[in-house]
Amino acid sequence: MTTSTIDGSKAAKSRMTELQNNPSNPWRGTLAGFVALLVGIGIGRFAYPPLIPALVRQHWFSAPKADYLAATALAGYVVGAFFAGHRRWKPGPSITIRTSMIVASASFVACVRPIGFDWFFLWRFLAGVAGGFLMVTAVPLIIARTPAEFRGRASGVIFTGIGAGIAASGTLVPVLANRSLAEAWLGIGLASFVLTAATWRYWPRLRTPVSTHPAENHSIRLSAPMALLLAAYCSAAAGFAPHSVFWVDFIARGLRRGLASGGHYWVIMGFAAAAGPIFAGLVADGAGFAFSLRCAIVIEAVGVGLPVFSHSAWSLTLSSVLVGSMSMAVVTLTAGRVSELVPISGQKQAWGWMTAGFSIVYAADAWGLSFLFAETRSYGLIFAVGAAALLAGALFEAASSHAASAARINAKPQASRPK
Repeated sequence: MTTSTIDGSKAAKSRMTELQNNPSNPWRGTLAGFVALLVGIGIGRFAYPPLIPALVRQHWFSAPKADYLAATALAGYVVGAFFAGHRRWKPGPSITIRTSMIVASASFVACVRPIGFDWFFLWRFLAGVAGGFLMVTAVPLIIARTPAEFRGRASGVIFTGIGAGIAASGTLVPVLANRSLAEAWLGIGLASFVLTAATWRYWPRLRTPVSTHPAENHSIRLSAPMALLLAAYCSAAAGFAPHSVFWVDFIARGLRRGLASGGHYWVIMGFAAAAGPIFAGLVADGAGFAFSLRCAIVIEAVGVGLPVFSHSAWSLTLSSVLVGSMSMAVVTLTAGRVSELVPISGQKQAWGWMTAGFSIVYAADAWGLSFLFAETRSYGLIFAVGAAALLAGALFEAASSHAASAARINAKPQASRPK
């Protein structure tokens, strides 16, 4: 038996061992990832904005302070994504994920009484940090253990957790908050703790993936395809900001249709966000992640640009559906594309780059668009800028795919040389 055959057998055995670390039902891991993002982001981040009107109305905080707390969670998310993606982060995935889910859940229970702004600032920041850790740690961990032919569907289910949180919070949280803010905070927190307990026993089965090639088990460098993919993802963040920040206000005040109408279209966007990742995953399993991602970005650009040309009910509905579904589809497909471009041991670090970059650009763009709107009072200009950013993102993704193809072609002659 030759040395190459032995090495090949060892690599195959190592891969089999890694796959056997999955639970007997591979969808258990996918559902665990769904719950992690539901608790850490879908609830941890997006259950707070619907509470803001009640916080102001019941005099817990002024409107500026309530809005500032929302931004605090986003800042914490960036911090969590940065540290979780760093290769020197020591705690294993089991400890990181369990702790993050506990912190995200506790952040609501801790706020059942109006103790003070500093106390809420601390817990909203920690909730953001926990969401960043869960996004960067849980997602690549599960995708790396999913067979390639199922990664699209698995990614779709995992990221549906975010959209499900948006849809649920947009419908249930205002009802609870109108009854009692304390009951709303407590109810959200207890629901998160129940979901955390439901997946508690799953996480110890998983360890950080290790490549069969020792040279790949080190810090990765930002290759040209990955740099261009990062640019595409950041452009998508800039394109999503107009709807996530201005959509309800545009309909309620800009079109003078009232807050109830604005909330109606927000809920539509939330339900579309819950469905988008699954649809995108199914398409990606057949058409590939790269092509599917490019199409999703272009479709989202159409949705963001629609309000520039039409304010009819069907146009607003279509815009809500396209932006809601495709914004989450872009996240799903980008995660899948990272799994194709980066060695298994470097995927957590690469996804950390993506998550941190998206969050930073999103926050900066939200601030920049707010300044632009204050100067121009033009909602149309805001949506036009967002659509242009998304079209630029599609071009970046096309360039990324081209660079990846060129790299594969250049690598083939070297791989075929006799040793």
